[in-house]
Amino acid sequence: LDRIANDLGSTSAILAERSENHNRGWLDFRADDRFWFAYGQLYGYYGVLSAAGADFYSVITQRGVAPLWGETLKQLDAALRIRPVIISNGRLVRSGTMAQLHGPATSLVRTSDPAALAGALRVADLTSRGVDGGALVVETEDLRLIGDVALRAGLPIWQLQSQVSDLEEMFFALTEGQNRNLGADAAAPIERDAIAGRDGGNEQ
Repeated sequence: LDRIANDLGSTSAILAERSENHNRGWLDFRADDRFWFAYGQLYGYYGVLSAAGADFYSVITQRGVAPLWGETLKQLDAALRIRPVIISNGRLVRSGTMAQLHGPATSLVRTSDPAALAGALRVADLTSRGVDGGALVVETEDLRLIGDVALRAGLPIWQLQSQVSDLEEMFFALTEGQNRNLGADAAAPIERDAIAGRDGGNEQ
């Protein structure tokens, strides 16, 4: 328990230091990495404490810490239900759970004949669309189903993977067409600022 408390305290300190000293005035391009590190840490410790609570229930009860244990799990669960918000130029663009922000689950597949695979996927009631490089994005996270469809169609698969957009990608997708520094109606192009921010965000 001391180890968990120390780890969570250390993560809180890292987040506080990052938000105070590295936002570059408008956006921190490493915020996504920090967010998922903290989220994964909470998820892992929630699982550990839940399992320990079940395995050592009698000990926890005898020591009189059951209410504290339960409250700790409740707080961790609440943190895992976080509803991030995406704000651009002081305006709320989107908010919701992580699943809602990410939208429908999709998978990326590459094959020698994308058109034939798209037709086979339609027969299996799967929607797909072509992207750059001759790949298909399929609206499902069931990789086995995509593989089975390709196998029945006699099509080789070169690449098959789940797709998950990170918060940074979602921010740029949702604020496309805006100047993220000057407002939605500004005429100045945004690409140069975005690229400079990306490069700068990787500095230590």
